[in-house]
Amino acid sequence: MAVGAIDQSGQIWSQSNTGSQVALVAPGVNIYRDNNFGQQGTSNGTSEATAYVSATAALIRSAHPDWTAGQVIRDLISTATPGSGQAAGQRSAQYGYGVVTPLKALQASAPSDTSNPLLGSGSAPTVGSSAAASASATSSGTAASPSSGSGSHTGLIIGVVVGLIVLVGIILLIVMLSRRGRGPKPPTGPGYGTYPQQPSQQQPYQQQPPHKQSNPYSQGQGQGQPPYPPQQ
Repeated sequence: MAVGAIDQSGQIWSQSNTGSQVALVAPGVNIYRDNNFGQQGTSNGTSEATAYVSATAALIRSAHPDWTAGQVIRDLISTATPGSGQAAGQRSAQYGYGVVTPLKALQASAPSDTSNPLLGSGSAPTVGSSAAASASATSSGTAASPSSGSGSHTGLIIGVVVGLIVLVGIILLIVMLSRRGRGPKPPTGPGYGTYPQQPSQQQPYQQQPPHKQSNPYSQGQGQGQPPYPPQQ
């Protein structure tokens, strides 16, 4: 669903996206939010308006988990409040089907038509739409929409598969190149990368003749006196 933004007065925001693709509008001007620094401020945008619509869809899904996506969309657009100068059930390029109204959407009964109305002729659905209306839409050519939707789903699946194959190929190429660059490293240290060294020609240890030690007690100190006084 394409969502537009309105201001506090209910008027369309000057920078809102408009066109036949717009389905609903929601508040999107001076919306309070937190920034990345934990500070509060305000911002404008259709992204802020989309949060209101997606939150309302989540409420409907939680209250009615057995509803189809088509029923949720029909409930949202059939209970929307008309925009400025817009009649109920009328679709405009600015407001779509109107302003999303969460309370009315939660209180509405289940739409009898389970198909997605945005894939059909674009006529405004009603909460009490009958099976005959659904059959009429099918006979008028709306039945071709599911086939086109399935075709787009098939193309999406093929695109995802091709993307995964390409991603796996890139990963394998990176792994192969990294392994090729990790070849065995040549040994390092003394003797590697040079000619073999000849064994050392040093002679084995030879014991030196004993050194004749002198007796310090028999030598005089200075003028021929022993280093220690004679014992009494």
